[in-house]
Amino acid sequence: MDVRLGTIPPGDRHGNPLVSVVMTTYKDDADVLWRAIDSILTQTMGDLECIVVFEPGDPNADLISSRCLDPRLRVVRCARRLGMAASFNLGLENARGRYIARMDSDDIAYPFRLARQLRFLDDHPDIALVGGAARLIDRDGNVVGIRRFPITHEEILQTAVFTNPLLHPTVIWDRTLVGEELRYDPRYTAEDLELWLRLLRGGYRLANMPDLLIDYTQPFRYTRSAAHWRGMVRVRVAHWRLGLTRPLAFATMVVFGCLSLLPQRFIDAIIGRNRLSDRFRSIQSSRLEPAGPESRRDLESNSGD
Repeated sequence: MDVRLGTIPPGDRHGNPLVSVVMTTYKDDADVLWRAIDSILTQTMGDLECIVVFEPGDPNADLISSRCLDPRLRVVRCARRLGMAASFNLGLENARGRYIARMDSDDIAYPFRLARQLRFLDDHPDIALVGGAARLIDRDGNVVGIRRFPITHEEILQTAVFTNPLLHPTVIWDRTLVGEELRYDPRYTAEDLELWLRLLRGGYRLANMPDLLIDYTQPFRYTRSAAHWRGMVRVRVAHWRLGLTRPLAFATMVVFGCLSLLPQRFIDAIIGRNRLSDRFRSIQSSRLEPAGPESRRDLESNSGD
């Protein structure tokens, strides 16, 4: 493992940054990856480090290292192929901040994202982890919808039994509350949902902000593979006790299990972008428009601070 370190602006008496943003990547388009990294390094709060974990054989590791001279960028190189969950964990092992923020390599964080989430956590000291809403964009950068998530802890508990209640690349958590050793479980492909359910079972309080925090690059037509649904079933079976007071949770396991057995063309027809699936996912349709920097500035000015 090779870690590129820099001089971090002091965030505490030990010289650690306040926030560690962890991102994983493998042979992504270099310009798209740089766009994601730049959206973190240009946040309105600068007391952060951006940790990017590269799998072996990814030429972007050298490219990004040479392209970016910002000392807050830390490039972590895996010695062997780890997979997504284990790569996240490697990033967490290198993180020095009190707060851990997640980010995907093909998304765009709005400049105010981290400042606004830190303010929320400061105002709500009982909340251990918070996510937010997102604008959905396609691979060409067109806005194709807005997705919102349950706001309160109680709403998240209710929603978690039948769908993922948080958007992974929008979350940030406080390590003084959840512990320094919190890690993803690499046994599960739905590693984000497994972490939320584990925290909920542990009595931690979660929340979502109503604010749009990122542009999220959605999968084509928002379809998912049968393997994805099998992974969701595995996670829910592992945390079945969370559903003891919510019978719908067990019905959800059956539905997801049956869904994962269907041929892929039927899965695509059922859960692809349509009016019914959009309503289930709380997606508001939007006309096609470019998701450029001007439109993100408009969102910032219109959403208050």
